[in-house]
Amino acid sequence: MHLKVNLGRLAITACCVVCVQSAWADVEIEHGSSSITAADIQREHPASVSDLLRTRAGLDDSSGTITMRGVLGVAVVLNGLPSTLTDVNQLNLQDIERIEIFRGAASARFGSNAMGGAIVVTTRKNAEAHPVLTLLGSSSGSLGARFGGDWNLNGWQAGLSLKDEDEHGYKAVTQAPFANQITVEEERSRSKAISLRGGYREGESKLGVELKQTDSLARFGRPNWWEHYVVDGLRVDAATPLAGAVLEAQAGREVYDDPGLLDRGTGTDAASLVPDRYILGSGSKSEGELALAWQDEQGSARIGTAYKRSRDRYAIRPYGSSSDIFVLDSVTVNQALLAHLDQRVGAALKLALDGRLDRYEYPEIYVYDAAGTALAPSNGVSKQAFNPKLELNWEMTERSSLRASAGTGFVAPTPDQLYYSDKGAASWMLGNPDLKPQRSRTWDIGVNQRVGESASFSATYFHTSWTDKIGVAIVDYGTPLVRQYANIGAAKAQGLELESRLKPAQDWTASLNYTYNHALIVRDDAHPERVGNTLADMPRHKLNAALGYESGDISGRLALRALSAAWTDEANTVADAQGYRWKKGGYAVLDASLTWRIDDAEIVLALDNVFDRRYTTGFFRTGQPRLLRVEASWSM
Repeated sequence: MHLKVNLGRLAITACCVVCVQSAWADVEIEHGSSSITAADIQREHPASVSDLLRTRAGLDDSSGTITMRGVLGVAVVLNGLPSTLTDVNQLNLQDIERIEIFRGAASARFGSNAMGGAIVVTTRKNAEAHPVLTLLGSSSGSLGARFGGDWNLNGWQAGLSLKDEDEHGYKAVTQAPFANQITVEEERSRSKAISLRGGYREGESKLGVELKQTDSLARFGRPNWWEHYVVDGLRVDAATPLAGAVLEAQAGREVYDDPGLLDRGTGTDAASLVPDRYILGSGSKSEGELALAWQDEQGSARIGTAYKRSRDRYAIRPYGSSSDIFVLDSVTVNQALLAHLDQRVGAALKLALDGRLDRYEYPEIYVYDAAGTALAPSNGVSKQAFNPKLELNWEMTERSSLRASAGTGFVAPTPDQLYYSDKGAASWMLGNPDLKPQRSRTWDIGVNQRVGESASFSATYFHTSWTDKIGVAIVDYGTPLVRQYANIGAAKAQGLELESRLKPAQDWTASLNYTYNHALIVRDDAHPERVGNTLADMPRHKLNAALGYESGDISGRLALRALSAAWTDEANTVADAQGYRWKKGGYAVLDASLTWRIDDAEIVLALDNVFDRRYTTGFFRTGQPRLLRVEASWSM
C-alpha cells in the first residue's frame, strides 16, 4: 500500500488538532534540551538508538549521520566523553539510563562537532537492576541475544552487559547512476559487545571503571564490500567533595582496528565484483576531563579543562599485495577550557551561561604515495575557537514559560578531510588541505504551556547561519565519479518545532512533533548558480505522531513517521541525463508494536513499515521494507 500525503497540509492539520486539545510534551524541556528516559525506550522498543532519535523533533538521519535542525554537525557524548553514533548503536538498549538532546549550537559545552547540537547518552551506573536476558528475531532472518544486569551491595557496584546480534537486511540500492553503489545481495551485519563495570559510591564520592569491547562486521550488499570494526576501551570516572565543591574527573582510552574491502565497482557483472583494494584504518584516542562543580538551591556552576589526543592511520592496499599505495598517518590534539553557570535570578527567571575555548593542533600529519614519497608537510598546524552560549528561561506562570538562547558553534576539519585520497576505477574521494573550520551562529525562542496534569504544548522558532560549511562536493559526475571535501560557502537554516502530548483517556497517550525546516545555500563562490538551493538531505517538513495504550500487562503503540521531499545534491538535480531521479519523494511510514508482560517475562511484537511503503533515503538507498521483529525477555 502506497500512502500519498501532502506533508505540509498533514502536519499543519495534525498540529492544530493537538493544539486545540491542549497537547502535553512527553519530555522535560528546559534550556533547549529534552530527555529520553529508560522508560521511554522500554515503551517504544526501537531497533536501535538511531531509530529512536529520528522520531524526535528536529532530528533526522542523513545517510547514517544524525542532523539536527538542518545542521550536519551533532556531537555524540557517551558517559561524559566524546563518542560516535556507531559506538552508541552498539549499546544494549536496556543499559541506557537517559539520552539528552541539546538542540542548537552546543559547542560552548561540547566543543567541535556540536555546531548543530549534541546527543548525550548516559548508561546505567550504581543502580540495582535484575539481570535480564533478551532474545531477538525478525522476519528477515535476523537473530540475536542480549544480557545485562547490575548488582549493588553496601556501595559496591558491578555490572555486566553482553550482546550478540546477526542482522539480515535487504538489497539497499537496486538502481543508481553509479554502478559501485548497486547491491546484488542482502546486506548483513554481525555485532558483538561486552561491557564489564565496577565501582564504589559513598555519599558524593564515587569511583567507576568500565572495560568494553565491540566487534562489528558489516557486509554492504556486494560479495567483496565489507568493513570489520573492533574497539577496545577503558573508562574511569571519579568524584570527591573538595572545599564545598565536588571535584569530578573522567578519563578514557580506546584502541580501534577498522579494515575493509572494496570491489572494482565498475558494474554488477563478475569482473566488476572482484576484490580490488583494502581500506585499512587503525588508531587510538586518549581523553580526559577535570572539573570543579558547585550546586545550591539557586543554581549550579562548573569550571574545568578537557584534553584529547587521537592517532589515526588510513591506508589503501591493492588486493593480493603487501604494499600500500596510499598512507595517511596523523595526530590530532584538542585542549579546552570550559565553564558553565546555571543560576536563578529572582523567583521566575533562570539563566544559563556556557563558554568554551578550544584549540586543535595537528602536530603530525604524514601522507605517502606508493613510492613512499611524502605528499604533505609534517609540520603542525593549529586552529582555535571560542564559543559562548546564553540561555534564558522565564516562568511566566505556574503552567507557562518562555525560553530563548543564542550561541556560536564550530566544526574543525579532520586530517582525513584534509588529506585523504582514494582513487578507484569507479569513484574517487579526495581530501582538501585548504579546508577551513565551519562556524555558526544560532538563536531560538520558544514557549511551553501546560494544561491540567495531562497535557502540554511547546513551540520553538530557530535560526542558524554558518559559514565555510564542510560538505562532499561532486566535482565530476562521470566515471570515475569524483568527489572532494569542500567549504560550501555559507548556508542558513530556519524553522519551527512543535512538540505535544496528551492523555485523551485513561490508559491512552498521544504524542506529536512537527518540524518545519528551510535550509539553503546563501553563498557559494565556486558555484554561484547554487545560491538559493536547498541543502542536500534536508526535508522541509518532518512529522512524528504516536498513539499508545497500556493497561495491566498489555500495551501497544502506533507510530507515524512522515517526511517531505528532499534533494540528493547541492545542485538540486531533479533527474539526470540517464533518467535517474535525484529528487527524493516524500513518504509516510507506520510502525506498530504490542507487548505482553507475564510475571518476569515480556514478549514484544513490532511491525515496522506496516504497509510496506517503498521510499528512497540517503544516496539512492531504499528504506527498510516491512519487517516483523520479535523480542522475548526474562528478568532473573
